[in-house]
Amino acid sequence: MKKLAILTGVILLLVSSNVLAQGAPPPPPAPSGDPAAAPPPEAAPPGTAPGPAAYPPGYGQPGYGQPGYQQPVPVRIVEPPEPAWRYRLSLNLSLPTLIQFDIGLTKRIGLLFGVGGFSILDFYWVDTVVGLNVFLRGRAPKGFWIGAKLSNGWMGIKGESDNLYIGSVKVLFGYNWIWRSGFSFGLGLGAQYLYVAAGQADDFFLRGFFVTWDITLGWGF
Repeated sequence: MKKLAILTGVILLLVSSNVLAQGAPPPPPAPSGDPAAAPPPEAAPPGTAPGPAAYPPGYGQPGYGQPGYQQPVPVRIVEPPEPAWRYRLSLNLSLPTLIQFDIGLTKRIGLLFGVGGFSILDFYWVDTVVGLNVFLRGRAPKGFWIGAKLSNGWMGIKGESDNLYIGSVKVLFGYNWIWRSGFSFGLGLGAQYLYVAAGQADDFFLRGFFVTWDITLGWGF
């Protein structure tokens, strides 16, 4: 009887300790500042691009119209100003061919001088030209122009007294192009009064009005 009472007491003690263990409250959660208690980050699905990084608190980009918004400054590409051409040296391919030098006296007025010639064996030819041009856009010696030229030329044979005199007065209009590199091209068209004399002053054999033209290739500076 005594042994039965001891065995019953041991069984009751084991059962009561098991019940107390199951009814005990769970331990309190760890503080939020403990890195060991932070939940693991959720893995992004495969093939998903990472999202944009968020601004830290207090460093957000202000929107348009909000305090602290800064208007973006546009970037403008400014080309250097075009050179101010004052002179132009060119080869005039009209007949007779000569070297021509243009000078911009003012923005609208330009002067030109030209000289040409050659000598083959005993035959020679010499020609000189002076002229005045008015540039309508005020960019002499570049742009649209209207002008006049006076030329004088001589042809002959060395040792001979009789030579050929050629004189002309030209009125032309045209345009001179000068690019940033300095290369220049000019084109002109107009009319001329041509006077040709051979031998004595009274031996005229050609004079009258004719069409004339100018083509020039050169360089501006």
